[in-house]
Amino acid sequence: MIPETREKEGTSLFPAVNYINLSKITDGYRREYAWFRQKMRGLAAIINPCKQSYNTGGER
Repeated sequence: MIPETREKEGTSLFPAVNYINLSKITDGYRREYAWFRQKMRGLAAIINPCKQSYNTGGER
């Protein structure tokens, strides 16, 4: 009887832990990706200023 309850506890516990860890990882990845995209956008603006002047109607 005791091993059965242990097994039930384990199966109900582990998916929750895995889900929490997964959500943390995806959260961190999303934050990192957003920061990376912002950085690349700034870098692109430095390398290629034509894209910024496109919005203001300047030289392309």
